[in-house]
Amino acid sequence: MILRLPGRRFFVRLAKIVLVVVVVAYAALVAGMWLLQEKLMFHPSHDGKVALLADWTVNGAYVGLVRDGDAANVWLVLMGNTGEAARVVSIASHLPPQDRVYLLEYPGYGRRAGTPSAEALNDAAEKAVADIRAENPGSRLSVFGVSLGSGVASHLGLLAQPPERIVLVVPFRRMREEAQSKYPYLPSKWLVKNNWDNAAALKNYKGVLDIYACTDDRMIPVKHARALKADLPQATYTELPGGHNDWGKSIGVLSDSVSVSLNPCR
Repeated sequence: MILRLPGRRFFVRLAKIVLVVVVVAYAALVAGMWLLQEKLMFHPSHDGKVALLADWTVNGAYVGLVRDGDAANVWLVLMGNTGEAARVVSIASHLPPQDRVYLLEYPGYGRRAGTPSAEALNDAAEKAVADIRAENPGSRLSVFGVSLGSGVASHLGLLAQPPERIVLVVPFRRMREEAQSKYPYLPSKWLVKNNWDNAAALKNYKGVLDIYACTDDRMIPVKHARALKADLPQATYTELPGGHNDWGKSIGVLSDSVSVSLNPCR
């Protein structure tokens, strides 16, 4: 019995089929990232965790949590992309104990209705600033943004009356850059709809600006924070040891006016 190998035409056809399958699969992956990026970016929880702080309500509607304190200095906390306000109340322990602290619940997170998106989070933060200023006339407002929350915090630098101080912890420079570094095999930066450009938003910011990064951060590599600092020479910059979620071990308690960290790398 003589076995005959397939001819050249067979292999050409096979190569074309494989190429079509690969192209279709890649296109489906790109389309999926475009359509599902909100689910990839935002990870709210709704577990009803009992909060250790009081509810923050505006006109009877729940918008977050509040730690009461001196209204001369107030803080707005903007958390990362995972969880809900009740899960991050420990952030308040890094802020001056005498100050009033508001933790914003993002739309679609925890007990707050809505659907998370960059626009929704930015709008909620702008509204929060207006409500806080109305409730605390004459107060000095500082904003503390962590991870994804650094994008929302930076956005507030564009307001006509921006916060007097902005603190960014484990931040990125541009969300499109961050997406591209996470998915280098995709045209990620062109697919990002929920884009924050922290460098551009804070370019003309005149308030006090602090940036904290973690040297072993694998979620948002420290190179992004270093690039952000290079774009914003007016910012004070501190590197802390550890990974993305280790900043709380060494950042210490911030002062009302200047950065104070327990174990800065430099």
